[in-house]
Amino acid sequence: YLLDQLKAWARIVAGTVVVGVVMLGLLYPLLGIPDKMEKVTPTLDALEYSGQFAPDEYAAAQWFNQAVSGTPVIVEAPGEEYNSATSRLSTWTGLPSVVGWPGHEGQWRGNYDIQGPRVEAVKELYSTADANRVLELLKTYDAAYVVVGPNEQRLYSATALAKFERLLPIAFQQGAVTIYRVP
Repeated sequence: YLLDQLKAWARIVAGTVVVGVVMLGLLYPLLGIPDKMEKVTPTLDALEYSGQFAPDEYAAAQWFNQAVSGTPVIVEAPGEEYNSATSRLSTWTGLPSVVGWPGHEGQWRGNYDIQGPRVEAVKELYSTADANRVLELLKTYDAAYVVVGPNEQRLYSATALAKFERLLPIAFQQGAVTIYRVP
């Protein structure tokens, strides 16, 4: 008899825990969705959505889409895997970049033979003070535009990035984003 009573209480406790966990799980959408929705205006247009939190980069993507024809190669800081804050302009415009997410490419290629040297070249391009080396790297990768935006400013010093003002004409500028045209 005592064993049956213990089993009954165990079922009640287990059932209460399960119901409690399910209720807590249902509470998150009720509280979380409205909180997230207040920050942005809902839209199915991913680029427009992005413009709500990165307006300068959104404007740069719009400029690329409207002012540039063909598929010129752009240079922007190498992306970090599954981080939406990197390689934005090549992603949003469909324009090729020297290198995007190297790890993603490595997953599909099975090695880093192509993207490894490109990552190092782009890092060198942004960080070197040697103007001849910058121009050589741009020519090597047939780059038409160099992006200096929040990601590049986060990764490279202002002194290193200032060289582009001396070397290349500005094609687009808004807020934190400057795009230089390679002659």
